[in-house]
Amino acid sequence: MNTLPNKLFKRSAVIALLFALLFCIGCNTVTTPNGTSETYGNRLMLATNNTAFYYDGILYWLKDTETISHKLYCIDVSTGESMPLCGKPECSHDSVSCNAYIDSDGRGLVVYGEKLYWISNFSPAMYLWCSDLDGGNRQKVMELDKETESLTYDSKFVGIYDGKLFHCGCGSLVNDGNPIKSMLLYSQPLQSGSEPTRLYYAENVLRVFSRMSGNKLYFAIIRSDFGLELCVCDMDSGEVEVLCSDSNSEYDAQDLLAIDDRLILHGSGIAVYVYSITDGSLTTIGKEGCEYDYVTDSKLYDVVSRGYYRLYDMDGELISDGAIDPPGFADGNYYTHYIGCVDDTMYFMFLVYPQSNGQISLSPPQESIAAFNTETLEWSLVFDDRE
Repeated sequence: MNTLPNKLFKRSAVIALLFALLFCIGCNTVTTPNGTSETYGNRLMLATNNTAFYYDGILYWLKDTETISHKLYCIDVSTGESMPLCGKPECSHDSVSCNAYIDSDGRGLVVYGEKLYWISNFSPAMYLWCSDLDGGNRQKVMELDKETESLTYDSKFVGIYDGKLFHCGCGSLVNDGNPIKSMLLYSQPLQSGSEPTRLYYAENVLRVFSRMSGNKLYFAIIRSDFGLELCVCDMDSGEVEVLCSDSNSEYDAQDLLAIDDRLILHGSGIAVYVYSITDGSLTTIGKEGCEYDYVTDSKLYDVVSRGYYRLYDMDGELISDGAIDPPGFADGNYYTHYIGCVDDTMYFMFLVYPQSNGQISLSPPQESIAAFNTETLEWSLVFDDRE
């Protein structure tokens, strides 16, 4: 018997009574009272890929489909139970009329105030949407400014703090006929008709990635010449401070973790960098000549080959190595994509592409999710999409 819907419905019902005293939700408006300050740190997601969000034991995940829409699932990571996030009674979940189908590729998937938010694709306008955590009560929150969104479009990080949307990402513009890649951080109240406020802008950017922690939003800019600029935004005041800037060395990373008094840059498969918020030092960790792909709170994970990993401590000392072998994937006929970590558990997407006459078809791949416990060194399947 699938108990996940009951778990979600009960939680939503209780929280709805509490938040009814705090939130007034109109047709196209979501308002929050002054002084309310909520933020849910999401260490699960790589900043470059918001197709999943972890909150309170539930993984909210956007699965690719053969339609222009993606399908939202909620997955209980402790039991493996899953269901489309619909909220409609007696829905068959097999057509775009199902609430689980949303016009978004995961941009801005985030939980705030016991609601799930996401940003729709250009069609033709972009909107911020929200729904209850069971998929019901879906509504447009506000239309987003196209010009502003075009400067953040290449990164899907979105955070919400104290009733404001914070969006940080990259985009392209043309200056005197020359394309320039830039980045922008802006904020905007969660209210229909509100205007965005630009907080930080930079040009000649290769990529930017962000992470919220408390009332701070940290973001790292990798410049076109692989220089690094590490910044922090005080989300209460909107003020931005440059913590570290280095144009004399080459840096590369894909993600940022905020853990205690450290900021950890990782995900490039080249090096891992640690910035100390306490003393302002920036160091490279691990042993020279080794490559480290991803980081948890206390470990370095290296993908040696498609089916083999090495696990190190934060000093680069080998802890273990072994096969990447969740149940049913030992043959290696798959591709993996790292999603992120929660405590000692790392989550990976396993992609199996349909084949016809020995050729990969154009149909969406089967997308399963596996968990790797870095303490027990055990692999398990959280979501199995194989036929």
